[in-house]
Amino acid sequence: MNRVRSRPASPRGPRTPGGASANPQHPVGYSVVLDAGVWVSSMAAMAAVNGESLIYGVIAGVIAGSLQISLGALSKLYQRRWQLASFEEVIAISGVVAVTSVILALIQSVFAGGVATAISPMVPLVALIAMVGLRALGRWRRKRLFVDQPVDEQELATEPSAGPDTTAGTELGPDDVAAIGSYLGGARVLVTGAGGTIGSELCRQISKYDPAELILVDRDEPSLQATQSTIEAGLTDLDTTDDDMVSLVFADIRSVPSVNALFSQKVPDVVFHAAALIHLTTLERNPEEGWETNVLGTNNVLRAAATHGVAHFVNVSTDRAGDPQTVLGYTKRIAERLTSWYAHRTRGDWLSVRLGNVVDQAGPVASASSEANRYGVTPEAVCQLVLRAGAGDARGEALVLDVTEQLRLFDLDDRSDGEPLLSLDPTTEVDLRGSTPVLSHVYVPALRPTKLGLFDSSSIEAATRSLQNLSATTTETIHLEA
Repeated sequence: MNRVRSRPASPRGPRTPGGASANPQHPVGYSVVLDAGVWVSSMAAMAAVNGESLIYGVIAGVIAGSLQISLGALSKLYQRRWQLASFEEVIAISGVVAVTSVILALIQSVFAGGVATAISPMVPLVALIAMVGLRALGRWRRKRLFVDQPVDEQELATEPSAGPDTTAGTELGPDDVAAIGSYLGGARVLVTGAGGTIGSELCRQISKYDPAELILVDRDEPSLQATQSTIEAGLTDLDTTDDDMVSLVFADIRSVPSVNALFSQKVPDVVFHAAALIHLTTLERNPEEGWETNVLGTNNVLRAAATHGVAHFVNVSTDRAGDPQTVLGYTKRIAERLTSWYAHRTRGDWLSVRLGNVVDQAGPVASASSEANRYGVTPEAVCQLVLRAGAGDARGEALVLDVTEQLRLFDLDDRSDGEPLLSLDPTTEVDLRGSTPVLSHVYVPALRPTKLGLFDSSSIEAATRSLQNLSATTTETIHLEA
């Protein structure tokens, strides 16, 4: 696996010129509190069993817990380098507990009584078993975030509660930076399609928020290495370390074993799913390829993410999913509906974000008609909005980026000149939370993955018709005005 230097793991937002953090607040890690608590509880319990003063046991536990945390920090035990309760983590914990036990034995040899009387040779063993056991329980609970039983479809069809949307404007304010840093900083972040236009720009921007690990996934080696080079070029010597790395993973989301192995090994906290086939003409001629990647590949990623307890999942969609008329639109609409289904079976923030008319440069672009007013947005600006959307509470919804910067673009599709490239379907979709100049929230009806068995690949016409049927929604689930 190829690796490049990255920023040190930190929960903060991007650094300011003065070196201050945009989001300085960060809760004490689960493992740190767990280990310290185990030592205090073990020492206190042993003191009680021996009939000694409980206060001595607590003091001894505090000493042992402090040693554990200090040694763990030195050995990088608490930098989330391993999966919970994995073999590698158990070995690391055992080493820290062993060294802590030796220091406690030295303390016992120096003091004839008092605190040392609460220290027993059995305590380190009990503490080690408790630490590993509680981590295993935490790992099991993460996997239990995915519940495979049916959910009341009527519940899924209800309108989400409206809430304030503070995402007006295209520039990120201090609150936006803090919100993004709160879920990206110190997290393991996985980006599929990292070699593409949107995926690569997402990786560049995510690297500024100091994730614990940035996992770049793509099946195209040259594109992935190009993304690696741009991230590496954007880092300064001050930002880099030898230990915290960006991971490159060459994998195909269409392969179930590859996706499952990837998530089992990396156990990401945040996933941005940008991998997709988006060439309109190619997909019209090869709908089965769009099905394999945009639908089945997305379902593979969604299921693996749900199984491993991913807290934030952002499915990057397209404006053509709002009122699908093409294979691209059908497949991306189905992906949105699958994301909605999984979102209601996890406890995390899972949503889709629709992008439309992303251009490689800002400003005027040559057009066949000087009167053809189009709307566009640069990859840099749109990825800022994607990161901001991931910090919000919009479970199962599609967040629509209403492009406000008007550009003159050549009309490459069948839309009429002067039509804004907004991705709501005005005949079936309404903004649930009140439109802003940037984001609108749209309800997406869930699609059960078992329905994917209805796909017919016997011919191009049959495949396209199957996609159209799977992307369609019933009238009773789309009228939310009431």
